Amino acid sequence: MRRYIYRQFIQRVAQINDTPESIALGATLGMFIAMTPTVGIQMILIVILNTIVRANRLAGVVMVYVSNPITMIPIYWVDYIVGVKLVGQGEALDREHFTAVFEEFADHAGKWDWLAALSSLNTAVIVPTCVGGVFLGILCAIPVYPFTLRLVRGHQRRKAHRQALIALRDARRVERAEAAAKEAAARADTARDAAASVDATAEPEGDDSRGRAAETD
Repeated sequence: MRRYIYRQFIQRVAQINDTPESIALGATLGMFIAMTPTVGIQMILIVILNTIVRANRLAGVVMVYVSNPITMIPIYWVDYIVGVKLVGQGEALDREHFTAVFEEFADHAGKWDWLAALSSLNTAVIVPTCVGGVFLGILCAIPVYPFTLRLVRGHQRRKAHRQALIALRDARRVERAEAAAKEAAARADTARDAAASVDATAEPEGDDSRGRAAETD
């Protein structure tokens, strides 16, 4: 479970290429939307909202997936129970009845049949669920901003450090290659100078030999 949360949310958000502040704000708004009963339009809402406030849209989309087909009903159930307490509605529906109501709603909403989706609900369900969703959305979103800000800043610092080390390593490789090239060039120059010196020494000896041969004749 921890590995899933890390890979699906923490790692994806940390690797987004943007300013830490923009990413943190986008993730915060995404968490808020994820906790509200807005199945079917969550992606549209987060893209519009993050565009308006100039927050990172990708971070918001990643965090919206906190609310998914597996977690949606449990989240909305908690929203509903909290909302019932906040609005003072009195007796709440049992878990099975609530699940049946919202599964029907989610089915219609997934097909974009909003008239049928809304008609499957009533004020006794939707009002406390929305109230509880907003309350829990704010409550859950508040710690997301500082956590994400620290996470992204740390990731970007480590990334910059790794890139600096790679650049330093590459620079040292270039320096070693240049030094080796210079050393090879110096050896080649030395070899040429030595060859030229040998040739210069051999020429007078050759002249002497030819002179002696002429005198003998």
